[in-house]
Amino acid sequence: MHKVIINFSGRVQGVGLRWYISRCAKEHNIKGAAQNLPDARVQVIGYGEKNQLIKFVKQCTRGSRFSRIDHVMSVWGEADHAPDYFIIL
Repeated sequence: MHKVIINFSGRVQGVGLRWYISRCAKEHNIKGAAQNLPDARVQVIGYGEKNQLIKFVKQCTRGSRFSRIDHVMSVWGEADHAPDYFIIL
């Protein structure tokens, strides 16, 4: 099991990005969460098999229809456990 933490900056809050990411997570069987951060970024924590996470990250970086992603920072690692769902916080 692998984990990725992704931080998106740009026009990423209030534009449906977290909902888009949630749909991507369901498509790729990714568990975790997406949340708005106080500094206007969106953070995603995803858990799953590495090949599925790679596809998930690639699709997420396209962004939602009204978003504009200026910068993406990803941190990869191993995960001992994962939640049973993907949630929007």
